[in-house]
Amino acid sequence: MAARGQRQGQWPVTLQFKPALPAEGTVLCLGAHCDDIEIGCGGTLVELRRRHPGLRFAWVVFSGDAVRERETRAAAAALLGTGRNVKVDVQRFRPSYFPHLGSQIKDEFEALRARVAPDLVMTHYLSDRHQDHRVIAELTWNTLQPRDSGIRDPQVRGRPRPSRGLLPAVARDGRSQDRRAAKMLSVPVQPPMVRC
Repeated sequence: MAARGQRQGQWPVTLQFKPALPAEGTVLCLGAHCDDIEIGCGGTLVELRRRHPGLRFAWVVFSGDAVRERETRAAAAALLGTGRNVKVDVQRFRPSYFPHLGSQIKDEFEALRARVAPDLVMTHYLSDRHQDHRVIAELTWNTLQPRDSGIRDPQVRGRPRPSRGLLPAVARDGRSQDRRAAKMLSVPVQPPMVRC
């Protein structure tokens, strides 16, 4: 039986993700909770590590207790290995209260922006229904993009189109001398709800 919107005998569309990253570039992974990164983009991170062994990974989670932090560190090590190219940072913001802690979380984003210059950012889907995920996605988009250039949504035949699903965007990195492109990708963490 073919999936909805798919004709009988056709294979589903496969998206190919092949970012042009510097050999020793930095991938910043942002998650609201301790399992969000490994669930949301663990497979992509493994593939990036395989293709680009010199990449540095900054893995930042905004909510987690000591037990969940150990799980997160173990997951990062299992997916990416250990060593100086993988840094895990687990914050202690109260889960489910991110909309009410916005200014404190924004301060952490500003501090993060000062210490990490990412070539690729993996974060939550901007329209995620979970309030904590949505806050992290919004702060990613308004804090980590260069101030002198806007994020541009994908275009079809030169005309802007409404973004659905993944929201890839490219912004120029005004802080680097060569003005290389900084890539940002929002990845849905949770599958859409299906009603039976």
